[in-house]
Amino acid sequence: MSHFFSRIPHLALLLLLSLGVPVAAHAQSHFGGDMSYRRLQRDEAAKLLADFRNYRLPGDICLSFTITHVPRNSDKETKYHGTLWGSWQNQGPVFRVELTSADANTPAGAFILQSGPDAALWRQNGSKSERADANATQPICPGLIFTPFELQRPFSYWPDSHYVDVRRILGRPSHVFQMNAPEAFKKAHPEIGHVRLAFDRAYNLALTQAVICGTDGRETRKLEVSDIARVRTSPQDIYLPKELRLFDIASRDKDILSFTHVAYPLQLDRALFDPATVATPATPPGKALFTKLD
Repeated sequence: MSHFFSRIPHLALLLLLSLGVPVAAHAQSHFGGDMSYRRLQRDEAAKLLADFRNYRLPGDICLSFTITHVPRNSDKETKYHGTLWGSWQNQGPVFRVELTSADANTPAGAFILQSGPDAALWRQNGSKSERADANATQPICPGLIFTPFELQRPFSYWPDSHYVDVRRILGRPSHVFQMNAPEAFKKAHPEIGHVRLAFDRAYNLALTQAVICGTDGRETRKLEVSDIARVRTSPQDIYLPKELRLFDIASRDKDILSFTHVAYPLQLDRALFDPATVATPATPPGKALFTKLD
């Protein structure tokens, strides 16, 4: 993991947690120095978390991707293709996801996910849109591990949170925070107790790992950035996660989410994020606007 970040000096580092939620970072740590394992002071930790929550891209984004489920004890993989549209509203990041079965080449689901302090989920139900917050921890498609919970990342905004320490994560010094689920969320989703977030120390807003834990404190799922791609844009280059991996700790199965093409910056039609439109397939930007992620 460390070699991905070592090749990004003095440039803006763009990382999208899970399915392309736009969270970005300025390249160099403002805490500076060679104290790789220095703990943050309380005010420094509060600023890091606040900056992460409040950052917004200066434009909208659209990405093409594939999700592949890889069972540990089987050669039979399940694959879906998808498109993600991302933007920002007053409530926070918002995005639309549409998926197609790779085998049958048929629509497999559509979602509109509102992130932020008041996360909300809408999904296609036949020809209608339905509010589906109760299904936030259920797989987005049959045979996958990924759920809307990883895509929305509501845990980023949970108010009951604290700085844990600085430790080596994926080979690099990282600042770790524990985000404790609110009581209302735990009542609706009793399988989740808290989430640990790891931020690369040199690139403070670069979220490189999210570990989901049960109410007993045991790890259940782990999301990690496993590859990064460079995209040349003006006025400066950005870096996108080319591959994300979500591990199920009990089964040791995994989902591999691979971003293949990106269109950025865009100015998307606000109707794309209207929950009433989720059952109507959206049209991605023209192919000429997309860049392949190598």
